[in-house]
Amino acid sequence: MRVLAFALILALAGAGIGQAAKGPRTIDQVWTHHDFARFNVRSVAMLPPATFDHNLEAEKLVQVEWGRQLAGAGYRWVSATTARDQLRASAGGDSILKRVSLSVLGDGRIDSLIAPQLCARLRANALLTVRVDQWTQIAIAPEQSGKASTTMQLVAAMVDSTGRLLWRISGSESAEGVYVEPIEGVTEASGSAITRSTGLHGSTAAGAPPAFPRQARRRRFREVAVLIRDDQAGIEAALREARASEGADEVPIGCVIVHDGMIVGRGHNQTEALQDATAHAEILAIGAASNALGSWRLTDCTLYVTLEPCAMCAGAIVLARLSRLVFGASDPKAGACGSVLDVIREPRLNHRVEVTAGVRAEECGALLREFFARKRRQADLRREPGHA
Repeated sequence: MRVLAFALILALAGAGIGQAAKGPRTIDQVWTHHDFARFNVRSVAMLPPATFDHNLEAEKLVQVEWGRQLAGAGYRWVSATTARDQLRASAGGDSILKRVSLSVLGDGRIDSLIAPQLCARLRANALLTVRVDQWTQIAIAPEQSGKASTTMQLVAAMVDSTGRLLWRISGSESAEGVYVEPIEGVTEASGSAITRSTGLHGSTAAGAPPAFPRQARRRRFREVAVLIRDDQAGIEAALREARASEGADEVPIGCVIVHDGMIVGRGHNQTEALQDATAHAEILAIGAASNALGSWRLTDCTLYVTLEPCAMCAGAIVLARLSRLVFGASDPKAGACGSVLDVIREPRLNHRVEVTAGVRAEECGALLREFFARKRRQADLRREPGHA
């Protein structure tokens, strides 16, 4: 019997693989959404859900319900349990899991500093996180009358392998059970021996809290999106990326790419973290935007970056067919958009990019000056006699 069951499991797994190869199934409500289908996500890893009060039962139920919805969606799926086990088995696993939990509790998502590492370890190109902000269930005791209730409030987010936010949803819902009368002959004193069925998993018994609210399954939440309406807002978004880069001790340069007012790609310097000379903010943002839009041609897109692009990035901007470039501070040492070179306006190239320079230049430049001044101070301290 075990051999037969194992053979059936293999057969079903093979069928699932075949279906996954054909693309997402139409029954998957998340991925058929017009805003989500274009993200071109092929594999998703769900990270362990987080709660502020470490409610393990709530975390487990959320994990099971969301996993049940997405596991059969036609994508390569890594469950939260598997993700936890794989991360724990890797070098520094417990520290990584703690960092994941703190990130989800703090921001409701995984940031771009740890996303590449997690995706590489889990062999996924997207990470799903769920934070349960409230989980309250009220059961009706045998000697009481009333309606049992379940209240849920959560935040879910998905980022790609660069930490770019693909979508973020939040919402709350309350569900009530049927009205029940006190059980005849039961008093508060004797009630301890006669109980109604209760628990997070929900029960059909009268007085038990309702099961996991339907809203969590259907994901009818309020989407949170930031519209970029002008160049000032675009550079502000790029500055936020630059500050994330500075926090990781990278040169603070940030970049976002905007299409129809929405950020479709973002990046910040990660040359040290990835040990990759090409991991400039613009290159990472272009890759993320191409993945989001499903095309290497980024026509009708605007790239916002805090520092004038170098020769490599200017060439990539032309090759990606971006319509506009907006940058903050000029780079008198390596700028290739008019300062040292002018790759972006080279007349022999086959694409023209509209350039706007100097937007919030002082603020962008100050971020870089402060970073390098701090680096010089640290170097001076290391050179002082007696410094370890």
